[in-house]
Amino acid sequence: PHKPTSRATASSLIRPTAHNYSEEHMIVSIQSLRRLSLLSTALALVFCCLSLGGANNKRFAWGYGKMETDSSVDCNMKYFIGLHVYTIEASGTCSSEQLGAFAGSVNDGWFSDISTCNDNFWGIASNALCRSCATVGDAILTMMGAAAALLLGIFSCSLYRVVFSKSGENLEFIIRGGAFTAGTMAMHSLAIWVVGCQNQLASYLDTTGQQSPWIGHVTNQDHHIRQGTYFTILTTIFAYFAGAIELRIHHRSSDNQKNHSSACSETADGKPTGNPKAEPEVENTCEGDVADVIVV
Repeated sequence: PHKPTSRATASSLIRPTAHNYSEEHMIVSIQSLRRLSLLSTALALVFCCLSLGGANNKRFAWGYGKMETDSSVDCNMKYFIGLHVYTIEASGTCSSEQLGAFAGSVNDGWFSDISTCNDNFWGIASNALCRSCATVGDAILTMMGAAAALLLGIFSCSLYRVVFSKSGENLEFIIRGGAFTAGTMAMHSLAIWVVGCQNQLASYLDTTGQQSPWIGHVTNQDHHIRQGTYFTILTTIFAYFAGAIELRIHHRSSDNQKNHSSACSETADGKPTGNPKAEPEVENTCEGDVADVIVV
């Protein structure tokens, strides 16, 4: 009888019920991970930009402190600390030795203006708070600005990969390395802020509370991080999460390649099983995408 020939892909003829399903499932899983990585990168970028809003914006301040006294002193102070600027709000009737600290007064200034900053914080020329926060603020702005630019770049690469279904070792390495680098920058910014400025504010409040006229009259003293710092924490979390997803994608892709190579090797060395009239014989299994098939 005549033996018709047909051409079909090797991957569609080799173990169709097990291997093909596993491979398709893995491809879908990788695509889902890529979308999740894209979302995580986008969130990291948004929070990074919001954290930079704390440079000159009281609403997104990085640090906060307050000191309240009893009625005999009646001087309540609030401090909003940003990367470049600060705002001091006074309420009540404060001592005349505290410059500008009268009911309803607000003092705004730049840490870089050391002389005015010292006056507003009622310090001296060696006031560590103003000098330290000025240095830390400049360093954080540089790092978080670089992190934002990096996140924007890897977001573009990740979006390109998802939309056009592109992949490759170099592209994945750029996205993975960029995510971890941005996360490290944000984490380092958080660390130097807490050590270099937030702790200085805490020390300032403790020292001021031990001086006249507050000593013995402080009823409530507190300090904590604010929105700008929280945004930086979220930037760190989502950037590292995107990097972790990219590592998972890398391992999945490697497993996929190993499974494909293993299937090709088994087919090249093995023989058809079962009824030869029911199962086609594959002559050329993995050289290219097409194999010649003889149907008996």
